[in-house]
Amino acid sequence: MAQFACNNQPSDNFVKHGRDILTFYMRANSVELDAKLAALGIGESRKLLNYQVVGGNNPQIYLRMNSIYPLEKAIKQGDFYQNRILKDVQDKHYTSVEMLKYLFTKEQEGHSPKEKILNYTKWFWDNIEDYFMGILPSEVKNALSKPKK
Repeated sequence: MAQFACNNQPSDNFVKHGRDILTFYMRANSVELDAKLAALGIGESRKLLNYQVVGGNNPQIYLRMNSIYPLEKAIKQGDFYQNRILKDVQDKHYTSVEMLKYLFTKEQEGHSPKEKILNYTKWFWDNIEDYFMGILPSEVKNALSKPKK
């Protein structure tokens, strides 16, 4: 169950109490519900709303809009809207993708299959250790600095 304090109302599965709207969602479509929970998390991080999920056999979401103004302002910004949390997640994703490409497309060096495997394994784990210490290979940095298509 989600409780919304706003002027818009859903088209079905809702009950209106004054300015509050209680909306009910089936757990069967968990992808849709997960997307709504992600949006609620973003709204809460921007201090636009508060929500609570009550679990059990019938999980419930309680939502309270702190102020409609910041939400309306964000919507009016359209394509100019920026979200630091989402930007950070996007940057980390691009870095991870480039790092994986770098790790798994490396040409193996060596004269025999055994030598190639040993050389690659050492190189691979050295790069993994550097990655977790915050050190990116220059090839990855260069790929990240190129404009996205």
